[in-house]
Amino acid sequence: MRGAREGIVDGHQQFHGIDDGSGPPVLFLHGLMFDAEVWRPQVDELSDRYRCVAPDFPGHGTAPFDITDTSMDGLSQWTLELLDRLGIESCHLVGFSMGGFVGLRLAATHPHRVRSLCLVASCALEESDEFREQHLRRTVPAIRRADNRVVRFFIRRTVRRQFFWRKFVKNNKMTVRFWLDRLMDFDPETMACYTESVLQREPVSPAELGIITQPVLFVWGAEDVIRHDPKERESFQESVPRTEFKEIPACGHSVPIEKPAELLGYLESHLSRSTVSTGEMS
Repeated sequence: MRGAREGIVDGHQQFHGIDDGSGPPVLFLHGLMFDAEVWRPQVDELSDRYRCVAPDFPGHGTAPFDITDTSMDGLSQWTLELLDRLGIESCHLVGFSMGGFVGLRLAATHPHRVRSLCLVASCALEESDEFREQHLRRTVPAIRRADNRVVRFFIRRTVRRQFFWRKFVKNNKMTVRFWLDRLMDFDPETMACYTESVLQREPVSPAELGIITQPVLFVWGAEDVIRHDPKERESFQESVPRTEFKEIPACGHSVPIEKPAELLGYLESHLSRSTVSTGEMS
């Protein structure tokens, strides 16, 4: 069943997310606390040429929190199992933030499963020691102790400032309210588990990056306060020569929401070039 949002039954398991269109498969992986709907503008435009699969990670969107390993390696394995259940041998992979961490690991450890890679507001490095220790010591325990009311306050104040550029918040109040309302339904324990995993993730080493020979597209917002390190991109390109970088002006961390049309344009060009290089018909 294509296009379903509440869950697609496959064998004994449910796939929660979007599966729409036909053609070369494109797998969209969302970021922490978001869900498959973050990719809706891209899926709606690309599904006439590609099979667009956008799952909800466990505990996100409509998916139950039925996973024990929320590390990036654990989520990479979960993604591989999903591809197997859907009968997808290999795909073009698009990952936003945490989804990019997962996609990058998948491309480095199982390169034959990834035809091309697009990283949106993501990176290959770990967090700085100061940032990681601060949030492991204060933020994660606070989330675990909190009730839903406190979590909602945290999302309204802290998450809004980090996820969206301030001018986007000012000029797009309805869109920001829509996403903040969705994020406020997030379970505190699930949030703590994933936040801890993102903070403790291992970097993808230069040797692992050297395994990636597929085309890679990096897209980020110029006003991103979470992921904005030009030096990281320089070191990435040294290991992965087939990398293209695109910075979107007047955009924060949530590129698929803040600048969907600009992201779509870059993604269409990337997929078109990649399908030609791999001999696919798009």
